[in-house]
Amino acid sequence: NTSCDKHIARLRSAVDSTDTFTIADSDDKSLPLLDAVVCGGGPAGLLSAIMLARNFDYKVKVYERLPPPPSPTDESIWSDVAKFYLIGLGERGQDALREFCVLEDVEACCTTVPGRMDWAPDAGPDEGVERIFTDRPIMTQVLPRDKLVGVLHQHILSNYQGKIELLYQKEVTPLDFDYNDGSSVLLNVADCQTEFLRDIPSNVGAQNLASESLCDVETAETITTKLLIAADGTARTIAIEMEKADKAKRDSMGFFEKIKYGPSFHIKRYVDDNQRVYKTIPMKVPSKWRNDLNFSARSKDGRILFDSLPADANGNQCAVLLLKKDDEMAQPNSDPRALR
Repeated sequence: NTSCDKHIARLRSAVDSTDTFTIADSDDKSLPLLDAVVCGGGPAGLLSAIMLARNFDYKVKVYERLPPPPSPTDESIWSDVAKFYLIGLGERGQDALREFCVLEDVEACCTTVPGRMDWAPDAGPDEGVERIFTDRPIMTQVLPRDKLVGVLHQHILSNYQGKIELLYQKEVTPLDFDYNDGSSVLLNVADCQTEFLRDIPSNVGAQNLASESLCDVETAETITTKLLIAADGTARTIAIEMEKADKAKRDSMGFFEKIKYGPSFHIKRYVDDNQRVYKTIPMKVPSKWRNDLNFSARSKDGRILFDSLPADANGNQCAVLLLKKDDEMAQPNSDPRALR
């Protein structure tokens, strides 16, 4: 739209006038002070960086453990539809992307889902109930999670040079959340080599990724930042370190100091009492059915949940089969014929 066109033109004009990534002044001249650091280069992290650069004119560094995402237009990667998490962008997601002038780029890589077809536990093969969402202002847009990352990555490279710097295979460890009398955060940034690849869905946001990475702590860089955003998914590196730092600070206080200090910072942890194992299944629907719908079914006892989304405009679907963790069909190398 017109406002986005004007914004992109302004950004590119600014890039032409300053093509180097400058650092804010720091009280400690030996350490660089950044406007903002984003830990995590997924959709939330990259869109946060765009928001900070666009709305606050911040210079932002984004650190991510994984290698850079693949190109969103590389069909040699995306044609294997069972490899990737498919996500649906509803009204709120599309509004956020539109606000920061990225929606048009994202929609070019999406498949529109206008409705769903659902089978009740006791329904027969031809008894699925189809519902087309004619009453909704927008239609859900579906794409692989990492294709969305790739679109945001390319958008930043094209429009935010000199404003946002993307740094991959980096491990960020907070050292001090009250650095310079609480005015900044002190961080350690190490180069990491990992065998994890983006084309294996379970690797994205994996909690054990840090322990499986080889990081060069001997040559790690120390930086400071005015603002630190944690967008590192289930790894929760920043949140865990905040919890540790808060506990250490409170442990050093007397009774009245703790009262004055206020509530403690802690992560709410929930016990997963219904753990599921998923299997991804590429599939095509019968020709008499629409191939652009979300298909879902479940067994009577809740043993098996099935959900499928269109992976592209060619009729390919990617289904996710969820089974309870202790189910015999959820075990490695289970017989696919028995599962079917």
